[in-house]
Amino acid sequence: MSANGDFSVLVQGPITITLYALLAVVLVVSIRNRFVARSRARIAAASVRENEPASH
Repeated sequence: MSANGDFSVLVQGPITITLYALLAVVLVVSIRNRFVARSRARIAAASVRENEPASH
């Protein structure tokens, strides 16, 4: 079956829409987890630097 350039065929059925919604949720959660991990690593690194003894 050919859509002849009609991209509305990609979202015609409820199953397809559900799969796209699920994909969007997975992407959002994945990006959020990366951001949170980087933020925690940055905070931990700053905390370690604060607690290091001063070198002479």
